[in-house]
Amino acid sequence: MNDLFCCKNGCSLLAVITSIIIGVVTTILIITGTVTVAPIFVIATLIIAAAYLAVTLLASCALRSCTGTCRCLALNTLLTGIVGTLVTGIILLAFTFAATSILGAIINGALLLFTTLTLTSTVCVVRQATDCDN
Repeated sequence: MNDLFCCKNGCSLLAVITSIIIGVVTTILIITGTVTVAPIFVIATLIIAAAYLAVTLLASCALRSCTGTCRCLALNTLLTGIVGTLVTGIILLAFTFAATSILGAIINGALLLFTTLTLTSTVCVVRQATDCDN
């Protein structure tokens, strides 16, 4: 349990909680028909996830000299967001969902959850890269 709170006052934990909140709110907005997701958004998130995968590879090489479990936790959170974004994006592009489909809304919410997790956990990785002491 200590590993969750060691990274700059719970950076990874905060990233996960923020992503879950945004994913749930998005799902609710899509179910009620307030927001729709265009295929170009899904393609854009796939491009962002692929770019972040390359950045993660570079960051892991840069963080190799750092020690501790915080680095691993931040990188694992980032990789989870990237892989989740890629998988949900591919699912959304492969299958057609009705605009009012609950399953489509849940998968769209998951896409935004993982995309947000990717973006917020990047902050944790950058903070670890700049301060190897923590």
